[in-house]
Amino acid sequence: MKKVYNILNKYIFCYFSNFVYFNFLFFVNCIRLKKKYYFLDIRNPITFNEKIISTININRLNKSFFADKLNLPLVLSKYNIEIKTPKVLAILNTEKELLDFNFKQLEPMGFVIKANHGSGLNMIFNSGNSPSIREISKINSWFTYDSSINSRETHYNLIAKKVFIEELLDSNIQDYKFHCYNGKVEFIQIDVDRFIEHRRNIYDRNWNLQNFELNYAKTYYEIDKPENLDEMLQLAEKISNLAIFDNYLRVDFYLNRNVIYLGELTFHPGGGVEPFDSYESDLYMGSFF
Repeated sequence: MKKVYNILNKYIFCYFSNFVYFNFLFFVNCIRLKKKYYFLDIRNPITFNEKIISTININRLNKSFFADKLNLPLVLSKYNIEIKTPKVLAILNTEKELLDFNFKQLEPMGFVIKANHGSGLNMIFNSGNSPSIREISKINSWFTYDSSINSRETHYNLIAKKVFIEELLDSNIQDYKFHCYNGKVEFIQIDVDRFIEHRRNIYDRNWNLQNFELNYAKTYYEIDKPENLDEMLQLAEKISNLAIFDNYLRVDFYLNRNVIYLGELTFHPGGGVEPFDSYESDLYMGSFF
């Protein structure tokens, strides 16, 4: 289905205006996730999704630099922000380098393979595992994959396409996504059980669970407040307060053995087409812009 969708996008949907295209994507997501559809008025944006879509082609050059996952250590060094990033074990610039790479040497520790120019382009390999021929073929396709075709986030076109191998911090690591508005964290997003029954909790900065839902239902159980929440809040706000950012940025952290790692910087979460449980919830989360 994904291949069919990519073909339709490349040859048919590409002629849709943003106004039509994003409402179409949003409608499909509402049907897929059994959510109530509501119209996205991106010409007069007031909801969270509408405002995310309206900023997609603003400051493309800046976004391309900060969205490139391989640039994160440079960002932290340039702006004197002390935080770890997962160690990069190898950078593969071509298909030949990928095919020639000896993955067996990394099997004892486990590793993650990612692309630097889009979201969702990653594979986790636990200790003792290496990519199969089929997985190598899929990773190989990342060198030519245009992340902007589906999302229309054209700043990805300005990133030189590379595949890189990163250390595996943990096979089931927890990530914390900090939604920052005008340099201040307002919401914290936690995703759990991604490959079983994906659920998502949204908290405010004081770790109060919010009543609304974004894309996925809330968990059945409480998620403990992390011990170093205050430190993550400070780091997220320090990053999002850099002058080169617009009035919204999502800062994603990993927490491994109580050590904070910067995962990535996200400008357009969900591409602006993730349905909330209601229009009012979308409007509420968008009111902080």
